Amino acid sequence: MKRKKFCKKYNLTKKQFYGEEKINGSLYLNRLNSIPEGFNPTVEVSLSLNGLTSIPEGFNPTVGGILCLSGLNSIPEGFNPTVGRDFYLCSLTSIPEWFNPTVGGNLDLRSLTSIPEGFSPTVGRDLHLSSLTSIPEGFSPTVGGSLYLSRLTSIPEGFNPTVGGSLYLSRLTSIPEGFNPTVGGNLDLSRLTSIPEGFNPTVGGNLDLRSLTSIPEGFNPIVGKDLYFSNLYLDSRKI
Repeated sequence: MKRKKFCKKYNLTKKQFYGEEKINGSLYLNRLNSIPEGFNPTVEVSLSLNGLTSIPEGFNPTVGGILCLSGLNSIPEGFNPTVGRDFYLCSLTSIPEWFNPTVGGNLDLRSLTSIPEGFSPTVGRDLHLSSLTSIPEGFSPTVGGSLYLSRLTSIPEGFNPTVGGSLYLSRLTSIPEGFNPTVGGNLDLSRLTSIPEGFNPTVGGNLDLRSLTSIPEGFNPIVGKDLYFSNLYLDSRKI
């Protein structure tokens, strides 16, 4: 679709099409399967383009609220939108090395099966990476909300994320020495069968270690709420 026809159909001015003038409110274009070259809007609230499976080079919208691109299966070189709140890329299975977005809210990459070395997004709320089965050395993100890594079966040495919400690692059966994350919410390690000496995380919410059969001497985590251990429910306020 040419620019003039596109603008007429969606009631946009030429300046709004090119991002020179802000679009007030939201723009929902989920039925589109392609966008014209040069389309780079500045949208006050939300921009939804869930019908797209690809985007042209140079597409870098500025969105004050939510950017939905849940149908994309690839991203072109230089794709680096500005997103004030949530960014949905739910169908991507891989990302290029240079992709490190800054997102004020949630970043949803739930279908990624791998991430490149150096991947370090800035995420104000939740980071969804729930299909990853491994992570590279050096990956230790800072996440304002929760970090979803519920399919990981192992973590490398040096992995110590800072998580303002909860950290979900429910398929891990072991952890390396030195793993001591700082977690503002819950820490889910419900399949661990053992923990190394020196493991003493700081957890603002619940610490789930329900599959442990023993604990080493010196185990003294800081837990804000409750500790689940060896199929027993323990109230941390009474420990």
